[in-house]
Amino acid sequence: MGNNMSLNDVCCYMPVWFGVITSFLVGLIAYECSIPQNTGLNVLTILLDIIKGKKSDDNLGLGSERFGGLSSPAVECALAATAFMAVVPAHLMRSVGGGYDNESIAVTALCLTFYLWIRSLRCGEPRSYLFGILAGIAYFYMVAAWGGYVFVLNMVGIHAAALVLMGRFDRKIYLSYTLFYAIGTFLATRVPV
Repeated sequence: MGNNMSLNDVCCYMPVWFGVITSFLVGLIAYECSIPQNTGLNVLTILLDIIKGKKSDDNLGLGSERFGGLSSPAVECALAATAFMAVVPAHLMRSVGGGYDNESIAVTALCLTFYLWIRSLRCGEPRSYLFGILAGIAYFYMVAAWGGYVFVLNMVGIHAAALVLMGRFDRKIYLSYTLFYAIGTFLATRVPV
C-alpha cells in the first residue's frame, strides 16, 4: 500500500480514528432527529396531546427542501453537530492521539447503537425496523468494548417507554425494540464480564 505503519503507529492513531467516526455518527444522529419525517410536531403540541390523552398527528414540518436526496435544514444541523462534537473537550480527551484507554472505542460503540436505534424508528419507511437488528449487533459491540453498556440498554428502553407514553406506540416501535433487545441481550450474554 506504500504506507509503512508500525504497530505502535496504529495504536497511537486508533483513538483519533475512532474519534472521527464518533463525530460523524453524532452528525448522523442529528440528521436523523431533524429530518422532516421525524419532526413534524413541536414539543408543545406533543405535551398538549399527552394531557388530552390523544395521539398527535404526524404532519410533515416546514423546511423540507431537498437537494441530493437530503433534507436541507437537517444537513445543516448534522454538520453543526459534527463540528461541535469534534471540539467538545470531553470527547477530545478520549480521542487524543496516543491515548490508550478503551473509551475512544466505547464512545463510538455508544453513538453507533444510538444512531441505529433512532434510524430504526424513521417514519415513512415500512422496513426501517430492520435497523433494530443492527442496533442489537452494535449493542453487542458496546458490551464487548466497555463496562458502561447498561447505560445504553437503559436509554433505549427509556426512549421506547417515552414513545409509548406519548401515544406513539405502533408496530414499528414494537418490532425495533424487540429485535434490538432480543439480539442485543442474546449476544451480550456471550461476553464474559
